[in-house]
Amino acid sequence: MISNRESARRSRMRKQRHLDELAAQVARLRSANRNLLDELNKTAREQEEISEENRGLREAAIGLRLCLRTLETNDGGGSPGESCNAAHFRCTCARAPMCAAHAQDSHPMEEKARL
Repeated sequence: MISNRESARRSRMRKQRHLDELAAQVARLRSANRNLLDELNKTAREQEEISEENRGLREAAIGLRLCLRTLETNDGGGSPGESCNAAHFRCTCARAPMCAAHAQDSHPMEEKARL
């Protein structure tokens, strides 16, 4: 009878250790899950910022192509300012302070607009 009680006690202790290990694993997994969700949210925000910047750059490229076509069709005979204004050269960068063009003293698009 004593050995049966001792066996039951050891079994309860093993079960308790197993439950403690599972509780610790749950805590670790929840923490990892929170970290992954934070990283996912950060990446989603960065992706949105980059998409915005990309849209702005595409719009600027379209404007520049139109302006270039206008300048090409003028053959130098007319004033570029008549059909191609400085708005075509505006930088539409969403992250303007981080834009490589903004890091210079004068933005290359602004220089072109002055010409």
